[in-house]
Amino acid sequence: MISLQSGSVCAPVTPFLVKKLVRNKNREERIKHLNKPMEKTPRIPIPPSVRKYVFERDNYQCQSCGTSNKEVKLQVDHIIPLAKGGSNDMSNLQTLCGDCNQQKSDRIDRRFKRHFS
Repeated sequence: MISLQSGSVCAPVTPFLVKKLVRNKNREERIKHLNKPMEKTPRIPIPPSVRKYVFERDNYQCQSCGTSNKEVKLQVDHIIPLAKGGSNDMSNLQTLCGDCNQQKSDRIDRRFKRHFS
């Protein structure tokens, strides 16, 4: 007979107990995985050709407030921030004015959708 010792109590190992122990171990592993910090994508300079493509695709307008490049200086922003695991892919880039980009900071704004072409 196989037994499992817990302190001074010795209990026989049953299929139910084994299943419960495995389930608890799996739960612990999932919790550890969830508590790991998300790996941050490295920040690299956005090449001028990519910036131009994003500005043209977005019609030289801030995708939040609609201001144009004639009114303010526009910036290229990551829709899903690099700090939150976003990528440097063009589909994750958008045009924002300085004010909107500063307000957004490193948060994910659900109003914006990634552009897939």
